[in-house]
Amino acid sequence: MSNKPEYIFAIDIIIEEFKLTNPILISEKIAEELDMEVSIFQVMDYLEISKENWKLESQKIEYYETNY
Repeated sequence: MSNKPEYIFAIDIIIEEFKLTNPILISEKIAEELDMEVSIFQVMDYLEISKENWKLESQKIEYYETNY
């Protein structure tokens, strides 16, 4: 198993299950459904990192599609 903090798995589960994108709602739903405390700032940071990774991967795909 990887070294990811538990809150990352909680965020992923809530986003996938409830189709939420609002960090406030995600944080509240984690507290309600999983009985965990995850701050809104942790959710915001994780969503920003995920967005950056998605952009980077998209750029790689676009590069390979254009050049190969």
